[in-house]
Amino acid sequence: MLFAHDIIKYQEEGFDSLVLTIPEDGTGYETGAVAIIKNSKNQELAKKFIDWSLSPSAQEVGKRVGSFQNLTNPEAVGPDKAIKLSDIHTIDYDVMEAGNERQRLIDKWNKEVNKK
Repeated sequence: MLFAHDIIKYQEEGFDSLVLTIPEDGTGYETGAVAIIKNSKNQELAKKFIDWSLSPSAQEVGKRVGSFQNLTNPEAVGPDKAIKLSDIHTIDYDVMEAGNERQRLIDKWNKEVNKK
């Protein structure tokens, strides 16, 4: 299993055996993030980096280097071949519930998979 944007990238690189499929009944997704660590060094430079990374020009760098992620800045123009989130059905995702379930799932994973 890969992210859709990775499959498109590899297809563009010639990996013809990869097939991109998205479940019709809903699929998960992830959101990338950027943040400043409280009390870290170079706070002003960190803020400038974040301001730049959220700008249209920074977000459009990806499409020039073979990256097919969806962009978060509505003024940025994404890659033509990127999957449009409006064209697929995403699952309802409750971040509070996910956070509340985090430790239970880690414990289950460690018990059943890592055998800790």
